[in-house]
Amino acid sequence: DPATTEIYTEDASSAASDVYKRQDEEVEGWLAARGVGWCLVDQPRVGRSTAKGLPRVVGPLAYMRLHGLNRADWFRADAGRDARYDYLYAPPELDALAREARRMAGRAEELYVIQNNHFRGQALVNALQMKRLLQGGAPPAPEELVLTYPELEPEVSVERTRLF
Repeated sequence: DPATTEIYTEDASSAASDVYKRQDEEVEGWLAARGVGWCLVDQPRVGRSTAKGLPRVVGPLAYMRLHGLNRADWFRADAGRDARYDYLYAPPELDALAREARRMAGRAEELYVIQNNHFRGQALVNALQMKRLLQGGAPPAPEELVLTYPELEPEVSVERTRLF
């Protein structure tokens, strides 16, 4: 079974970028030799504390993990989990990520895009939008979600089901 890993590196735009590039290539080769995939992580960047996500495919599995870009709360010491992940990707951000996902999918056997901006159902909203961008059509969405996020309605097929 394929596996993936998240790898955090220094910001490669520094003066030592050649060293980091060589290290990244070595890590990439090591992962590929073991059938382990690379995880592109999308999260806030603050200074040099986090590196830009690296869209690489080194094995049969391509994996994107989208945490959201809530810069205001991501590194705030007293921010809880909900505050950090409180982010709804805007359509232009999703378009760019979908383009990257298509490029990665072209070099992999399988592609997984995981939305981790889970506060208030935002991950599901963005996952449905991403599915539409990558696969076309209007994916089904629960009516309650569309009522909460009305901007979703033109992009999905609303499931109007009630138990009572």
